[in-house]
Amino acid sequence: MALTHCHVLVIGAGIGGLTAALSLQRHGFRVSVYEQASELREFGAGLLVTPNAMHALEFLGIGEPIAATSNVSNELLIRHFQSGKIIHRRPAGHYYQSKYGAGHFQVHRADLHNALKAAVLAHDPDCVHLAHAFGNLVQNESGVTAHFVNGMVVEGDALIGCDGCRSAVRDAVYGSAPASYTGQVAFRALIPCENELVPLSQKMSQKVAGAAVRESGSGAIPK
Repeated sequence: MALTHCHVLVIGAGIGGLTAALSLQRHGFRVSVYEQASELREFGAGLLVTPNAMHALEFLGIGEPIAATSNVSNELLIRHFQSGKIIHRRPAGHYYQSKYGAGHFQVHRADLHNALKAAVLAHDPDCVHLAHAFGNLVQNESGVTAHFVNGMVVEGDALIGCDGCRSAVRDAVYGSAPASYTGQVAFRALIPCENELVPLSQKMSQKVAGAAVRESGSGAIPK
């Protein structure tokens, strides 16, 4: 059987799941996406889209709408958490465009998720199934059968787990295991910016204890 005749099941309709689904669709695969939530939406705040990721999004056909709804990142400073000394500088996004052929953007997670969702549904309006919490799977040489908490049973040729750091798919395949703490902690905050923005690099003088301070030169996140 040709690979493009395969039916691939994707568990999870977040950014990872929809990206996997869209990539498979563009290669001719039939894809079914199963999401435990009853509404298809993304939670969270902003994220950085680096040039290599932008190249991937352009391949998937959504690079233009992502660039249109994002901000080109300004200079990024990383400071020592005790002294405030600048440890590393990252140039503004236009530098990456000239060097790597793609920009460096600040994008809201919801905007990225919406663009992926629209592209996936444009390929197949009926491929996303909501209120399907994954329960278990059975696999053999001929394929895989997914069992969902709501009683649904679906067969496919392959299954991809994109259901997050507490993945039920991973537990079903490899067994349950506690997460390993990496020793890394991130603190995030929203800083209200009104009127004309002054780059944070010109105003940052206070020492912040407990974490390295990452500051965007614009001082803002995209809406």
